[in-house]
Amino acid sequence: MAGEVEILRAKLARAKAAKKWTDGAALGRAALKEEGRQESEAARRAEAAAKSARREARNRP
Repeated sequence: MAGEVEILRAKLARAKAAKKWTDGAALGRAALKEEGRQESEAARRAEAAAKSARREARNRP
């Protein structure tokens, strides 16, 4: 269950970052767009790590 929570948190962070990224693009604010891109990449890495940890936990004997 804890693995699923971490994955959902990362997905929520990705959604928030995507909104920041698109808002920055729509408003023409490069700094906001770049911040959203960086947050999105960090959230993507966190999601991948959480999925990997969940996979490993399932495969443990």
